Amino acid sequence: MAIDINIPSQVAQTITNGVTGTAPSQDAVFDALALKENAINKGLANGYAPLNASTKIDSTYLPSYVDDVIEVANYAALPVTGESGKIYITIDTSLLYRWGGTIYVQVGGQDPVWGGIVGDILNQTDLQNALALKVPYTGATTNVNLGEFQLSAGQITFDQSPTGADGVGVMRWNNTDGTVNLGLKGGQSTLKIGQETVARVVNGAGANLLAAQYKVVKVTSAQGQRLQVNLAQANNDNNSVDTIGIVSENINNNQEGYIKILGQIEDINTTGSLQSETWADGDVLYLSTTVAGAITNIKPVATAGHIVVLGYVEYAHINHGKIFVKIMNGWELDELHNVWINPATQANNDLLIYNSTSQLWENEALKTINGNSLIGSGNIVTTYIRRHQTTSSYDYLGYALSGTAESATTWNLTRLTLDNSGTSAVMTALDSWNNRVTATYI
Repeated sequence: MAIDINIPSQVAQTITNGVTGTAPSQDAVFDALALKENAINKGLANGYAPLNASTKIDSTYLPSYVDDVIEVANYAALPVTGESGKIYITIDTSLLYRWGGTIYVQVGGQDPVWGGIVGDILNQTDLQNALALKVPYTGATTNVNLGEFQLSAGQITFDQSPTGADGVGVMRWNNTDGTVNLGLKGGQSTLKIGQETVARVVNGAGANLLAAQYKVVKVTSAQGQRLQVNLAQANNDNNSVDTIGIVSENINNNQEGYIKILGQIEDINTTGSLQSETWADGDVLYLSTTVAGAITNIKPVATAGHIVVLGYVEYAHINHGKIFVKIMNGWELDELHNVWINPATQANNDLLIYNSTSQLWENEALKTINGNSLIGSGNIVTTYIRRHQTTSSYDYLGYALSGTAESATTWNLTRLTLDNSGTSAVMTALDSWNNRVTATYI
């Protein structure tokens, strides 16, 4: 049954404003009102978004994935750190990216184009090939690994205040010594490039060699394509002639390690207490004649052995001492390049006589000069001073009393006269015996 309700015209106008059609009943009016948004909900949560003066919805009321779209020129222009919920577009490639927390992730299935790299982002071969052609930027915050590829450059400049540490295969500036350090195999030794020379040898001493004892070694053989060394000693030529260096790191018996041939050994006891001596800065150091492998600051004498200079004390200190190694092995006389000592004829009282034919200094017996003896039978004294057993036509310098032994006689010498040509004119027995002098026979 229908009920007629009389509604004032003002109310009817209010209800019908914005409602298309008629409101035949109160239910229809409420149904129409239910389709309308309450004005107090404009701009509120669970309400509705209003239009601005440009008949557009302000970004405040839009979801972030719709509003936060950022355009940049290219991939390199993207912010270093992106924001979640934003979409980034690279204008040069028209690709879309989102921030994944640590890297930018492409949105969609298009093939990426990063500079000159073309291909699927999952294809790291393209990326690696492209990166191999690049040079790391200045101010890298982590290590740069070039893999097995070489670094080619016109020059390399080392940071003169490095914060890293020495290590095997590591090159870094040593500002104290003004050169570049190179960490050597094993991690015990560091080479100061341009200031030191080292050799990797095999310990053949029969016991471990310790850096703290800095023993002197000589070459004895070869093993494993390396020189084998043993302790050197200056007591004779065989034990000292092949002296090569000083142990600068711990080397176990029959194992490889480094010795110092030229340069500085540091952080050792150089007070001389290990050798029962007293060392000072600048002392010359020698190879010991009494203890194998030992060093001394006392210069050996030739009667005790051979002189082998090992180097100098740079800093005398019990813990941080320094030695500069520079081995100078004294030469034997017969090791000089212009001396020939014939072992078949070498004997006591030999002299070195220069031979103009061979242009060498050669050993010759003391009793012989140009074939004439100085002592013994047929010596120069007999030939030129003793009276000849010949006719008076031979000149002589003097005579001994008849029956007097030559070794004890007193010779009477005649007067000697020099002529204008500078040769000696000797008085003969037939001449007058004036101005004679008496001398003891030599």
